[in-house]
Amino acid sequence: MEKEEKSYIFALVELLTPKFMSMTSALPLILPIIVFGICVLVYYLIKTNTKKDSITIQQYQIIIRLLKKLENADSASEKKTIRQDLRDRGYYISKYKANTVDGFKQLINNGVIIVKDDTIGSVKNSMANSRVKSKPSRKEVYSFPPIVDDSSEILILGTAPGNNSLATGEYYAQSGNLFWTIIQQLFNNGIAFSSYEEKINCLKANHIALWDTLKACDRKGSTDGEIVNEEKNDIDKFLKQHPSIKKIVFNGQRPSSYYEPSISYEIALSTSPSNRQYSDEVRINSWKKCLSSY
Repeated sequence: MEKEEKSYIFALVELLTPKFMSMTSALPLILPIIVFGICVLVYYLIKTNTKKDSITIQQYQIIIRLLKKLENADSASEKKTIRQDLRDRGYYISKYKANTVDGFKQLINNGVIIVKDDTIGSVKNSMANSRVKSKPSRKEVYSFPPIVDDSSEILILGTAPGNNSLATGEYYAQSGNLFWTIIQQLFNNGIAFSSYEEKINCLKANHIALWDTLKACDRKGSTDGEIVNEEKNDIDKFLKQHPSIKKIVFNGQRPSSYYEPSISYEIALSTSPSNRQYSDEVRINSWKKCLSSY
């Protein structure tokens, strides 16, 4: 029993005992039963009111990434979208009173939220079957908040973040993906970006928004061909919130299969490293055509 709970119970016993002892001579015989019942009731009420919320390690990582995005968000609409994503994942800022990464970590340090290690079982199982070659299990994937501001005129849509992106919290983080190389060629005079923040600022400076067609899915590995159990983002609602966007560019054929735009759109050649049937030059020219005609 916790120290705080004990102090509540002892205080209650000290308060009630003298009153009961001054009553009839028979009362001391049943007093322990009465006190025990009161103690059990108080203990139950304390436990009920101090129930801890628990999250998995994956949920912890997602909430951390979203709170980082919220801290760096510029526009009110972007912040609103991120807050909704947090609510969709069970984290309510109005409930926990913490809208920063440090505040969230403090909740965990104080025991308000408990992070469950959901990897222990799978690690033990892997060790027990280390000689058996098994297929990778499917992993639940969530999209990032959109990169957008009030001046955005064109929306680039991918499918869902790859594994490297999920690990870093950055769009198109996989080595060999041509996306940021194309952006630097077309909008940064071919100069390599020094940080992710520079990449985002370049998009916004050129009135480009970035998002994915899927809000969530299950996927084995990191390729779009392994996606199942798709849940789509509400892109129509997003476009109504950002009426300045007049055109959509899909990053390859796959994301276009999940959404049919009601505004002008084009399908650029996929920037994925698996799309090697086209040279880098051909793919850069494809994007140059799509992004220069809006």
